[in-house]
Amino acid sequence: LVGFAQPRESFEHLERAVQLDPEDLSNYNVLIEFELHENHLNSAMKLASQAAIRFPKHLEVWMWKGSTELESGHYHEAIESYRHAMSDQAANSEALLGLANAQLLSGDPSEVYKTYEQGIRQFPAEARFLVGFANALMQSPESAHRDVADRAQASLKKAIQLDGSSPAAHYLLGQSFLDQGRLTDSLGELQTAEMKDPDNASIHFVLERVFRRLGRTDEARKEFVLFEQTKGTRDNDPL
Repeated sequence: LVGFAQPRESFEHLERAVQLDPEDLSNYNVLIEFELHENHLNSAMKLASQAAIRFPKHLEVWMWKGSTELESGHYHEAIESYRHAMSDQAANSEALLGLANAQLLSGDPSEVYKTYEQGIRQFPAEARFLVGFANALMQSPESAHRDVADRAQASLKKAIQLDGSSPAAHYLLGQSFLDQGRLTDSLGELQTAEMKDPDNASIHFVLERVFRRLGRTDEARKEFVLFEQTKGTRDNDPL
């Protein structure tokens, strides 16, 4: 089953494993991962729902359910699943991050701010909450306001202090500087993001814009070539 080299045979083997031993939670986990690997989102979501009915007290099941619902675009259902995952385990950073992602995608800014702020308080060493909070601020209708931009930048700078290896923090900070016309500052952050994640098309795309605005056309062309080479090769959202 490693790598799912033979999808049909792997799927049939996994299905038989679930039928023969329906009380083995790990069988569901592997089968859900297989369906996600094959991009069968509805099937993965259905399996996760079945697992939640069979194993309602296992918090990891609700995490699977929330994850499949999130990938399938069922954001409100994902919110409920992640809340369930947190119900008996308040200090669950992954469930809290999943909840925040679902809230952000569902278009509920007031709740997503509260969730990220809760994560920042509960997990002060976890940079992803600071990055997520900044991303939510930058996507808000008030993102152009100076005080909102300042809050986002302060959150990103703190995230970088906690985890300098995060390409997402540098990418978003570069984006924020670009929005303010701070081209030199933007370039520095985006180049750092590019060094940490060189195969990310989104970073190359924004770097191309910055180089063009700086009048550095040769470097802009190089970034556009890199963008063309990397786009579509994987999920290119740095977050």
